[in-house]
Amino acid sequence: MPQAPRDQLRESARAFAAVFHNPALRRVEVSWAGTVCTYWIFIVALGLYAYDRGGATAVGLVGLLRVLPSVVAAPFGAVLGDRYPRERVVVAINVARSFTIAGAAAAAFLSAPAGVVYALASVMGLLQSTFRPTQSALLPSLVRRPEELTAANLALTMAQDFQRRICIVDANLRNPQLHRTFGIENGPGLSDVLIGRAQLDEALVYLEDQQVSILPAGGTQSHPAELLGSTTMRRTLEALRSSFDRIIIDAPPAGPLADVGIITPLVDTVLLVVRAGLTSRPSIQDAVASIDEAKLLGVVLNETMNG
Repeated sequence: MPQAPRDQLRESARAFAAVFHNPALRRVEVSWAGTVCTYWIFIVALGLYAYDRGGATAVGLVGLLRVLPSVVAAPFGAVLGDRYPRERVVVAINVARSFTIAGAAAAAFLSAPAGVVYALASVMGLLQSTFRPTQSALLPSLVRRPEELTAANLALTMAQDFQRRICIVDANLRNPQLHRTFGIENGPGLSDVLIGRAQLDEALVYLEDQQVSILPAGGTQSHPAELLGSTTMRRTLEALRSSFDRIIIDAPPAGPLADVGIITPLVDTVLLVVRAGLTSRPSIQDAVASIDEAKLLGVVLNETMNG
């Protein structure tokens, strides 16, 4: 097998493994795979039914009835995921699709007028156009830490839109998660570089499709704050600055731990990520007070919508 396809299969396997480490994502993705298979079985069966009833003309009519209503209603149906809890919307759509498929099968079995089956096909198209954007909006809320998603999105935007050389560093040595977001191994990583177990070049992972480099956290250590405040950490960041246009550090949550206070002097700017409805006002005020005002770039409010 050529090297490129082999690497792509390996990356895909790691991505699937990362998804299945997150129980919430695992349930959604397995559900999604099942609904996709069911949907295409329904489409194939519908095409055979239409051809049997009216030949190629009927097949074309079914395609039009299935696609046209969904195109017209898609902008309105997509709003459901913003106005109502997305988990409930996804469940409701899947239940409705199950009843729609069962109704179409029953109508065909009982020799009901073809128009009944075709009408149910239109309903199926409407439900499908609502399901996809709602599920896409749901996935970010299932990531274990919202700040890891913010760091990932920020890096991808810089790399792809501005053609910058970007490196994301997972400095959350106590509870690393960034490697799961990108579907890569967690080691060797930053902690291994800081204790001299690995070279920086060995720990960096370049993702060609996303055009970013990742420095995962690496193996867990007993004194992460000491490592982050070490001279080796400063030298590591200096080496990264010489190779990349932008370095994004995914830091641990601001709180009683000293990690954020140690990392802040090492960076140029700080972007604070706040989780709506979960982070308390005093915690936000304490976090802002602990950051040099000249370095605070702004605040990102995550998960502001229902779901």
